[in-house]
Amino acid sequence: MKVTKPNDFKFSIASLIVMALLFWQTMKLPTSSVSNEVGPIFFPFIVLLVWAVLAILLLIGSFRPLTEEEKAAKAKKDASTPEEVAKAKLDFKRSMMFFGILFITVILINILGYFVSTTIGLTVCLTIIGWKWWKSLIYAVVANGILYAIFVYALYVPLPSGILF
Repeated sequence: MKVTKPNDFKFSIASLIVMALLFWQTMKLPTSSVSNEVGPIFFPFIVLLVWAVLAILLLIGSFRPLTEEEKAAKAKKDASTPEEVAKAKLDFKRSMMFFGILFITVILINILGYFVSTTIGLTVCLTIIGWKWWKSLIYAVVANGILYAIFVYALYVPLPSGILF
């Protein structure tokens, strides 16, 4: 069998590897002490299971022969203009920046706490997509405040406070 969609193949393999690492970490979470209660492992397990199914479907689809429409789209993509190539590179850079910001935000949660780190991360992301920095900051503070209130006061789920704050 020949891989007809190499990008889908690469992405599905990378997704399965990341999913396996996250699954390994998820298995370290405690299960519920009550037999009929859903424990902290339940939701991450379901998300990872859905992710695995989707990644496997994408992997299988990467071997499927291309349709005529897909062949035409691929030929058009191969004959793209320099402006389209520059836009695609910019989109890729932005995507990588978002992943980097997400990664840094996750690391900073334990240091700065949930509210401060996610406010910084969301403000930077919104600024990158073109929002004015002050609008980004206002939106991030309000959105994180609402989420914080829902989790802490309505669901009684404590969010990380961090070392510094």
